[in-house]
Amino acid sequence: MQAGDDRVHFDNRENALPVSKTDQPSEALTFFGTSLPKNIERGKQYFVVEFSHDFIKIADRLSGAPIKFYGNSGTGTALAHNVQATYLAAYAPTGGGTGKGAFDITSAKDVRVTGCMLSAIGDTMHIQRSRNIVFANNQILGSRMGAFFLAEFCQNAAITGNIVDGTNGSRVVSVEKSCTDVTMTGNTFRNGGRGAWINQPVNFVMVGNVFINNTTKNEPDMRRGRIAYQTAKPSQFPELYFTLYEPGASYGPVIVRDNIFILGQAAPEEVVTLAANGRDIQFTGNSFQTKPAKIVVDPRCTHTQIENNPGAVTITKPVDFNHGRR
Repeated sequence: MQAGDDRVHFDNRENALPVSKTDQPSEALTFFGTSLPKNIERGKQYFVVEFSHDFIKIADRLSGAPIKFYGNSGTGTALAHNVQATYLAAYAPTGGGTGKGAFDITSAKDVRVTGCMLSAIGDTMHIQRSRNIVFANNQILGSRMGAFFLAEFCQNAAITGNIVDGTNGSRVVSVEKSCTDVTMTGNTFRNGGRGAWINQPVNFVMVGNVFINNTTKNEPDMRRGRIAYQTAKPSQFPELYFTLYEPGASYGPVIVRDNIFILGQAAPEEVVTLAANGRDIQFTGNSFQTKPAKIVVDPRCTHTQIENNPGAVTITKPVDFNHGRR
């Protein structure tokens, strides 16, 4: 890269990098090295907008204008394509890696997990595609990755009286992909990395739980935090976020009531986010402590009651489809 030019020169003939067609991390690239042009950020994602056999042009957004460089790149500069495949080597926290969990229950019925003490160097546990589930009075002592997973397409689940310690894992709790008839009461979720993720639920109740400092992946100290490839800055995961996995789908009814949120210093202002197309949502009587908080509701949500949440204000604005996922 040279000052005043907009071309990244290299031999682009073998395994040529084409123009990026989507904003998926598999089609993004980034740069590493100690000497980069002033307007190129180490570790931030960029997209190919033009290519030839000996150069590419890049933009900081899909199909954007090519970037003209403010300065030259030095020796040792490296280009990494497919940010998704690069993640564990370039972005993961110090000491990060893959690992197995304590158990994985799939396609079962009448599941009972009670009175257990669990931990893992990966995700601690998964219960998925199962029904009639009781997960009660357990202690999850630590998770290198995600702590608690009620994974995809579960039905009729009661999650009660558990103490879940993420110890800077990934999400402290995940309820994924169209879980139906789920009740979470009287649990404590603490020290997770990427908050609590509720993904397109049907008939979901979360009442009387305590959430303590579950955004440690946002911390700037890279022994605990995570760099976001979209910005090359620390991540900004919410404490609790509701999402969709199918464009145009909907979720609800949802009741989130009488929970306590003790926010960590790395929690963003927008600590709760509700994606589009939620319906029949009651978010009331929840307490937010330690710092100002915002509850963000997408305007495409209908029949919502968001009120009486001390320590938080409610704002209405669009919520990005991919928020909290990456």
